[in-house]
Amino acid sequence: MLYGRSGIVRWEYRCFRGRENKPGLGMTVEFQETEKILRNYIDVSPEDIRELDAGHINRTFLVTAGDMFVLQCLNKNLYSEHLTELENNYMQYIKVWRRCSGELCEWQCPEWIENREKKYFSVDDAGRIWRLYHYIQGDVYNGDTKPDPMEAGMGLGRLHRMLMECPKGSIKGIFRHLHDLDHYYREYRMQDQSPRPRDRELDSIISHRYEEFKRITVPGGNIIHGDAKIGNMIFNNGKVTGFIDLDTLTDGSCFDDMADCLRSLGIGNAEENISRFIEGYEAGRDAALTDDTVELLILNCRRIRFILGMRYYTDYLAGNVYFRENHPGENLEKARRNIKL
Repeated sequence: MLYGRSGIVRWEYRCFRGRENKPGLGMTVEFQETEKILRNYIDVSPEDIRELDAGHINRTFLVTAGDMFVLQCLNKNLYSEHLTELENNYMQYIKVWRRCSGELCEWQCPEWIENREKKYFSVDDAGRIWRLYHYIQGDVYNGDTKPDPMEAGMGLGRLHRMLMECPKGSIKGIFRHLHDLDHYYREYRMQDQSPRPRDRELDSIISHRYEEFKRITVPGGNIIHGDAKIGNMIFNNGKVTGFIDLDTLTDGSCFDDMADCLRSLGIGNAEENISRFIEGYEAGRDAALTDDTVELLILNCRRIRFILGMRYYTDYLAGNVYFRENHPGENLEKARRNIKL
């Protein structure tokens, strides 16, 4: 690391998760106040910090400072007015996690670390919001490898069973429209005058399939993760032992969490893999799904993929203001991949 006169700390950027530096990926990231932020939490000087190649909204870094930590810079446009809700939801989850520790003895939770002011969040001179928590070691999956659908289903089922212990109304959801088709369709239509080049094929698909997906409704009344993709699961030796990115906890439908998980597994309509996922979910949740609910789940998977694709396309048209891109055009690529499927 290099220390400049202005107090800027330069860290060598490297995509973590086993990927090597490549043209377009390697760069130097500069942070004012970075060391000051860390010093507000821990006494040990950092030996290394690397940006994790994950997350579309926040920036996340792996810090080595004696122990290993995760330092996260939250998207202030999304979270600056919701820190109280984030802390409330985290504390509610922690209470349930500790209460269920006997039954789920190996279940892990990213435990936030208080700073010297006894607060979880720190704000630097530029107004950026930071938090720090202990790093949890786990299995790493990439585009070429996926976990066993049964294990993913079991992990999600166990989470849903655990969240049933949260008192009604205790979770203060921030992202209330995560799976709201009408909401994201309205946002898409607000980009009708976007100056960016449009993909006429995507526009046509959205126009023709919106009403079809609007007819798919799922029962609500549950507390869910809200972004239950496999990238937010902690795997150890192939088994799910917890979840990260709990900021999306909200009231919603378990069907949306299941659809998100199936989508991220990339198993499409492969009947055997869907069956394995469902078998695992039933075991983890300790509840059986009927044939009708399985059919609804599969329909909802298509609906969730459509919504996500529309969100990527809308963000592309708006100038990439929500999802971070690792390379130019990535949001449009993801929109095409999800909507066309």
